[in-house]
Amino acid sequence: MNEPTIPRMRTIRCAAEELQIPENALRMWIKEGLIPAVYTGNRALVNLELLIDFLRSGRQNNGSKADSQTTKTKD
Repeated sequence: MNEPTIPRMRTIRCAAEELQIPENALRMWIKEGLIPAVYTGNRALVNLELLIDFLRSGRQNNGSKADSQTTKTKD
């Protein structure tokens, strides 16, 4: 039986520090819709695995939109 995996969610700052990428670049990719983010209050959380896949794909330089949408939730 496959157990569901819990995504590793990080704040923008933590994800940028952990992956050693510029925080402002990550914010721009989220704003452009290239990286999905979940908002809780005024904090954006990103799925670390999706971010790693995005960086490995090289899509950060071509400006194509991701299929996922940014989602907002209430506090």
